[in-house]
Amino acid sequence: MEHAHRHGPGISPAFLVGILLVSVLAAVLGRLFTHGRDRGRIERFVAEQGGQLVSCRPEPFGPGWPGGVHSRVYAIEIRDAAGHVRAAHAKTSTFGGIQIVDGVAQG
Repeated sequence: MEHAHRHGPGISPAFLVGILLVSVLAAVLGRLFTHGRDRGRIERFVAEQGGQLVSCRPEPFGPGWPGGVHSRVYAIEIRDAAGHVRAAHAKTSTFGGIQIVDGVAQG
C-alpha cells in the first residue's frame, strides 16, 4: 500500500516579500506619527519653560538613550526669552514626560 504524502501549498516568496514590505511601511509610518506627536509635546514643554523650539530631530543614540527601551531622544535647539539659542537633547516616551538631558549655550 502506497502512502500519499500531502504537502501544504507552502508560502510563496511573493507573499513573504509582501509581508516584509507591509511591515517596513508600518514601522516608517509609526515612526513619523510618533515624531510628530513628540515634537508637539517637546514644543509645548519648551514654551511652558519660557522658550521656543527652533529645531527638533531624532537622535536614536543621543545622551540618555540607554535608560529606557521605549524612550526616544531628540537633538533640539531652544531659543530662550533673551534670544539666546542653545543646543540640548530631549528624552521622551509615549507614556512618560519630557526631560531635557543636557544643554549648552550657543552664541
